[in-house]
Amino acid sequence: MADKGSGRGLSFVLAFSLLLGVAFQVGRTYRFAETDLWWNLASGREILAHHALPRRDSYAFTPTLPEWHNHEWLTQIVWITAWGIFGPQGIIALKTLLVVLTFLLCAAAALRRGAGPLAVSFFIILTSIGFYPATSIRPQIFSYLFYAWFLYLFSSPYEGEGQGEGKNLFACSWRWTVALISIPLWVGFHGGFVVGLAALSVFAIARLADVGWRGGKPLILFAGACWIMTLVNPYGIGHWKFLWEAMGHDRSMFPEWSPVTAEWRRQWPFFLAVLVSLYSIVFSRLRKSWAEISLLIFTALIGFLRVRLAPFFIVSAWVFVPGYFESALYRSFSRLRSSLKIIAVTFSFSLVLYGLACVFYSIDHDAFQWDWRLKVAGRDDPWHVGFPVDVVQYMRREGLGGNVACPLAWGGFLIWELPERVRVSLDGRWDTVYPQEVIQEGVDFTNGIHWQAYLDKYRPNIVLAFKGSTLDQGLSTLPAWSRRFEGVEGVLFVRKPVS
Repeated sequence: MADKGSGRGLSFVLAFSLLLGVAFQVGRTYRFAETDLWWNLASGREILAHHALPRRDSYAFTPTLPEWHNHEWLTQIVWITAWGIFGPQGIIALKTLLVVLTFLLCAAAALRRGAGPLAVSFFIILTSIGFYPATSIRPQIFSYLFYAWFLYLFSSPYEGEGQGEGKNLFACSWRWTVALISIPLWVGFHGGFVVGLAALSVFAIARLADVGWRGGKPLILFAGACWIMTLVNPYGIGHWKFLWEAMGHDRSMFPEWSPVTAEWRRQWPFFLAVLVSLYSIVFSRLRKSWAEISLLIFTALIGFLRVRLAPFFIVSAWVFVPGYFESALYRSFSRLRSSLKIIAVTFSFSLVLYGLACVFYSIDHDAFQWDWRLKVAGRDDPWHVGFPVDVVQYMRREGLGGNVACPLAWGGFLIWELPERVRVSLDGRWDTVYPQEVIQEGVDFTNGIHWQAYLDKYRPNIVLAFKGSTLDQGLSTLPAWSRRFEGVEGVLFVRKPVS
């Protein structure tokens, strides 16, 4: 018995050492500066400077909404604090920690549901590449962490083969307290709490089919209490009014808001996770839980509808599928002869090694280098937006400022780098600040559509354009504008003074 126990302990240590290493690497390698990073840092700087949430926009010269609904204010405070203490390396390290915690919470939840450590580690590593796009330095990383945290709370071992139906995960009052306190924090970090709570509500309702009303009522009450706790935020019920309107806005121009099928070449890890989960559930001998299956179906469906929501399925699968995965593997391999078992096991571990290769090398060409610098992408990386670093340096050196018409992707970078010197036409705050018509006008202007009418309407004195774009070519023909600087990514035009 001692040998068996020590063997089990060794398996646990090996499995989770490997899992921890993969989680750390997945979190560390994504070091690209996203568009949203800059305006989030600028907003956090403003919050700390004034010790209050800004209620009015102070960065744009185009028309803005009467109120700036800053729904990610807690993230901004955390980012700017880490940046202020440790610099860019600080937020990369913090983001890596959040990713590692998400992995470990899911693994701990899967273990509590009865899956073995090798199966848990094997499954999460196999599908870990699917979580990589979610590890950017953006507020949604907090939503995935909070979602994993609540799944961990839901993973109390009241599930089981015909046992524990009279128990529930909130038998202790501290669970209620900790869970409900987490809700206002989640609301302050990111609007993804809506999707997370919707998924958890689906789980709670479907749980009734597993244990009946008496066993499932605590979860129903808890889910209702969670929704009520979302009202604890600086905007009160107005937060829900904003979210309801925002959900109806068209964001199809952003690839992350398109269906997974439209991005299928880049989203193959999501399909891999779905297929492995489907295999695990279909071939498992374990009794199926309606709550678990319903939650997996719900998160898979929203993942298919929007690329940005796919990580909710990945996290759900990490918690609920490993037990089925372990059972399915055992059932599949037990019917094979010894030689075929070896082939099957070898093939399975080859898949894991392939996933590890993707994580440790393919996602990032310098993944083995211990480089924590923030990467400002350039033209050599077509999947990420580059920022006009050289243009901003020129503006600072020449003392240029004023009203700057610029691409949406660059507005946040400008207000971060030149807060006292410029006002921008548009930035990544999108519909939290700008009316829909102003957004559409700004996007059209960047794309060279009705650009002359835009100049006449808003009268900017500086224009930043993508180098070689239609707007660049058009402005170059106007005598009233001077093409002052050409950088790697963009060009700077300055309106000539009227003589």
